[in-house]
Amino acid sequence: MTLDIFALIHEDYMARTNINGLICKKPQVHMGELMNADREKPKTEAASKTNAFPKTNAFPKTIAFPKTIAFPKTIAFQGELGAFSHAAALATFPDGKLLPCVTFEQTIAAVQEGEADFAVVPVENSLYGRITDIHHILPQSSLFIVGEYFLPIRMNLLGLAGAKLADIKSVQSLSVALGQCRRFISKHGLTAINAVDTAGSAREVAELGDKSRSAIASTIAAQIYGLEIIEKNIEDASHNTTRFLIMSRDKSEPAPDGNNIKTTFIFRVRNVPAALYKAMGGF
Repeated sequence: MTLDIFALIHEDYMARTNINGLICKKPQVHMGELMNADREKPKTEAASKTNAFPKTNAFPKTIAFPKTIAFPKTIAFQGELGAFSHAAALATFPDGKLLPCVTFEQTIAAVQEGEADFAVVPVENSLYGRITDIHHILPQSSLFIVGEYFLPIRMNLLGLAGAKLADIKSVQSLSVALGQCRRFISKHGLTAINAVDTAGSAREVAELGDKSRSAIASTIAAQIYGLEIIEKNIEDASHNTTRFLIMSRDKSEPAPDGNNIKTTFIFRVRNVPAALYKAMGGF
């Protein structure tokens, strides 16, 4: 069994249990059985055939998802259609109805209020680190973590139909995406333009109709907004991966003697020296 620990350091803590200096709420312990990708591959591929989106950003080698959960009706994710969160939601729930949300708060609220059955939210990236906003929201969400998904992030340079690399003068995208493609941008002398997100950048490039303008986004965004992929996989690091959590209103626990189980603890500690070490030193 794997332990996944979210430690939240804050002065305004709530005392429930005191263990060797650790002050915490009653811990939220959520367990999800990991899906064997090889065993589930035939079923997954069959489901994906019914979807019009490409499989480029979907189905990486490592997938963790509770087998006991049937595919739900609606899946919430943060971002516009074509975002990498869209790709993760599509990969984990090929037959689900997708619900794009503007913010992480709206994504979580959609599940809390019954508008969606599950939320697929990013928590950390292998290059960028943890996604701070979602870490602040999780403890108060009252939702259960029932699975996870690892999505390889493949950045692509998208442009208007017929545009060539020589035509491109500027590129826009989320600041994090621009930073992860710094070498490519510098090599080709492109002007980087910060935008709200990757998918929104693809949509704006399509709306502007300027062949000198491009976006860094996913292959799904290219298809949705009718853009061409001018250059594939332009990211600086090929191991770039984002980990997503699958959140639910309902708890889903496999048998305690099952294989490939991850347990997540969300707790809060005192804002004092060595508090985090005292909490995690035993692991």
